[in-house]
Amino acid sequence: MRVSGYKKLDDCAGENYYNEIQFDCKMTAEIIEAFAGLGTLEFQRDFPRPFFILKSPDGFVLKGLQGDDTCRLVITEGKVEAAVERIKEFLDRQIMNIDE
Repeated sequence: MRVSGYKKLDDCAGENYYNEIQFDCKMTAEIIEAFAGLGTLEFQRDFPRPFFILKSPDGFVLKGLQGDDTCRLVITEGKVEAAVERIKEFLDRQIMNIDE
């Protein structure tokens, strides 16, 4: 699993900005669980559309749905590139070899 791109979304709330991260595959439960290596993971597996919220000590939040190939990155403006790089590095080290 790798980040294939990201884009800024129009939504903003206060100092937070929303971005959409595009992955090269759909997120499975196993991939979502591996995201716990980036911070505090809340994964609601029992919902009709399982979703997750990850709060990183690096100052960003990821939100997404199992089965999607995108997620939302919530962060203050100006730190988007650093957060995306952190996620890319994590994926390269931790979960790029998880079977999809």
